[in-house]
Amino acid sequence: MLAQALNNLANAWARSGEPATALPYVEESMSLLTGRSSDPYLVVSTKTYAQILHRLGRYDEAIDRIYQLRALGREQGSAHVEFDFAEFLGTVLDQRGQREPAIAHWRRALELATEQGRPAERLRARLAAD
Repeated sequence: MLAQALNNLANAWARSGEPATALPYVEESMSLLTGRSSDPYLVVSTKTYAQILHRLGRYDEAIDRIYQLRALGREQGSAHVEFDFAEFLGTVLDQRGQREPAIAHWRRALELATEQGRPAERLRARLAAD
């Protein structure tokens, strides 16, 4: 419960435009969840951590966490995490100027969105921008 509360605080700070303030909260959440790879809150905190690193412009670290998110999702059998991975990695790669790999990840995310019955307008718009 404490890890979830810390993650929620981190999200609140990040969404209010204070990712640097959010960082210690998500790091503490991650610390509390160490060794609990089957805990769904580890997936949630890992995604939050990647988002905060991304907002801080720490793209390489964010990408490392995005891949960790994918591994955890696969370990836990969550198809939704695979979608999050593909969409988020595409966004970070695009911001790094790596448009072609970004497009490939967005296409995969669009496939997953279609399979999972998720809204896909945002992905279609990104792909149509080319």
